[in-house]
Amino acid sequence: MPRFHLIVAETLGFLRSMAPEQLAEVKVFTAPMPPDDQHRDGMDRWQIRPPNDVILYRVPLERLAKLSLSDPRDQIRYREYIERAVISAVNELLDGGLGGIINDDLLDPPR
Repeated sequence: MPRFHLIVAETLGFLRSMAPEQLAEVKVFTAPMPPDDQHRDGMDRWQIRPPNDVILYRVPLERLAKLSLSDPRDQIRYREYIERAVISAVNELLDGGLGGIINDDLLDPPR
């Protein structure tokens, strides 16, 4: 399983263990890029599809991370960046419902 998909799956598993009832119906999908007709701010990192779906876009997330995965330090930062994206996207879907469950600094979208 590619690194991006593994991190997404592990982060979702962590979130489900922290808030099983809130995330029971939540589904997280991945896609390489957003559709051409969907751009809010130039490069969408994810899309929310109420009531239960999140789509994470791998290429924009990786490009915005600006990290070199050949550097071991950047591999750790990459993981943290993708984890934060998953948490932020799920929190957005839940309309802030992860507040109080997850550390507040993890709820800020990655930059």
